[in-house]
Amino acid sequence: MSEILSALEIRNLIYKYYPKNISSNSLEYEKSQENRRLLHAVQASRSDSRWLDFINETESKINQQFIDRSTYAISTPCLKSELAYNTGKHSYLVSFYCSVIADLYGFKIKNIFIDHEVRKRRIDDFSEGELQNYLKELKIKSEKHESNNPVMINQYPEELLTIILSLVATQKQIFGYNLLPVELANTVLPDVSTNLKELGKASYFDCIFCDH
Repeated sequence: MSEILSALEIRNLIYKYYPKNISSNSLEYEKSQENRRLLHAVQASRSDSRWLDFINETESKINQQFIDRSTYAISTPCLKSELAYNTGKHSYLVSFYCSVIADLYGFKIKNIFIDHEVRKRRIDDFSEGELQNYLKELKIKSEKHESNNPVMINQYPEELLTIILSLVATQKQIFGYNLLPVELANTVLPDVSTNLKELGKASYFDCIFCDH
């Protein structure tokens, strides 16, 4: 098991890979020692066989395949997997991350909006006017659903207990990483920026795992 890092140690580690007070849209940021260090860590992670071991072991345990198995994106310092999971009552998108710059893992839970009414009809059954009205109503329903069901970071609803415990246990067995503390996950670091988050917008989670 990896050593538990303090909040200060995690922040200083982030500063190792993200230059302070420099916009990610600038050439200065791109050429910085910190950014080059980050890109090197992402590149090196592509040969980490533990990730495939994690994927295979987890899929075997839960008897379900991930819909996305890894990130490997430029400047995204994590290995990422996504799982669509239906509990019978709700449908969720479970995103699980292992950082490549810190011995930390994290996850996001999104309650997915599904319009059950449209399942009773085919799109071809709508007239043009009906379809336009339906799409407007769908947008309103979707926005209301997202407002009432915000994305959960490093927290989960009780009905996902079994799947989360399986993911965490497999991670612990293969990586031995620690969870990024919930109280830090959404905390913003005002003096760093990421690929998609400007200065004053990037959180600990954005920097350690994924900013989208």
